[in-house]
Amino acid sequence: MKKTPPALNWLAEKRARVLHRLLEAERLVSAVSEKRERLLRRLAPGERRAAEAQRRAEQARLELDSLDRTLVMFSSAIHPDSIDPVNGWKGRYGRLGALRNNLLSRLRASYPAYLSTHELALALAAQFASEQSTWECRPDWPRVVQSTLRKLVASGAVERGHILNVGLITMGQWRARGPTRHVTLAALQSQSNIDTSPDQP
Repeated sequence: MKKTPPALNWLAEKRARVLHRLLEAERLVSAVSEKRERLLRRLAPGERRAAEAQRRAEQARLELDSLDRTLVMFSSAIHPDSIDPVNGWKGRYGRLGALRNNLLSRLRASYPAYLSTHELALALAAQFASEQSTWECRPDWPRVVQSTLRKLVASGAVERGHILNVGLITMGQWRARGPTRHVTLAALQSQSNIDTSPDQP
């Protein structure tokens, strides 16, 4: 049997080691690329919200500049920078807290059944404003309702159920927390038939 020259043997071993490094590097590239794609998909909604917030900020800045110029035209004694910001609540959903209270009332009335975000959004839209009665007309309305529901969950007044997938729409399910039952020691003893009377001598 012809012996393999040392130089050729070294080259073959060298190639095998380099091939191993290449395969490891390619696997790493594939894993990192998949992770990057997953992160980008998770970041996409946040980026859209950031873009929307930036658009609103620019719109508000333009409106503010226009108001400042108008104020100065009326009176040079007015300094717009001295006007403090205020929360412009206009009672769009009735009195302050009306949206929260109405959500709670509907969920408590339907307990122990769950109601979907869609059901709640449509019912409350019809109550507060007819032009908000469909998701297509006011795509932000369900988000307003969902945000309020999440706050109710955080406060412990509402619990969230399983996610519903209806076609291309994903929506949550919600219900009010059930009444807390206060069990007395006497009731527990009665249920367990434990005799707690003192032993007779």
